[in-house]
Amino acid sequence: MNDDDQIRVVASGLRRTISDLLGAPHSDRIILAPGILIALRSLFSHLRVGRALLTNEEYYGPSHFPACSVHVADCREFPRLLQERDFDALIASPVSWRGVRQPVAELFGGIRETLGDETPLLVADCAHAGAIGFPSSNGLAADIVCGDL
Repeated sequence: MNDDDQIRVVASGLRRTISDLLGAPHSDRIILAPGILIALRSLFSHLRVGRALLTNEEYYGPSHFPACSVHVADCREFPRLLQERDFDALIASPVSWRGVRQPVAELFGGIRETLGDETPLLVADCAHAGAIGFPSSNGLAADIVCGDL
C-alpha cells in the first residue's frame, strides 16, 4: 500500500470515528472549523443566505452576521414569523449559554412538517449541549449541527 492509499484509509477511519462519536450518519466529509461563527459565516456566504432568524438565547446576534439581514426572536415565535416572513436559515441552541433549554427538536420537526420543501436551512448550535447530556444529533431535526459535541 502506498502513502496515498494509507492516507485515504486513515482519513476514512477518522471520518467514521467522528460520525460515530456525533451519532451522525457516516459521511465522506466532515468540516472542523476553529469556531462556530467562522464556519456558519463561511457556509452562509457559500449558500447565499441573506435572511437569518436566531433565537434570543444565542450568544451571538445580528452584528456577527454582517452579510445577512438577521431577526432575533424567542424560539416560540419562529412558526408565526415563518408565516409572515421569508428566511433562508434558522439558528437555535438546545441549551443556551445561560443554561436555558430550548425545544429545538420539536421546533425544527414542526417547521419541517409544516413547510416541507420550503423549509429554511435549520442549524442547531450544540456548543453548550453538555449541560443537557449531549442529545443525539439525529434527534434534532436539523440540517446542520455545530458546536463542541
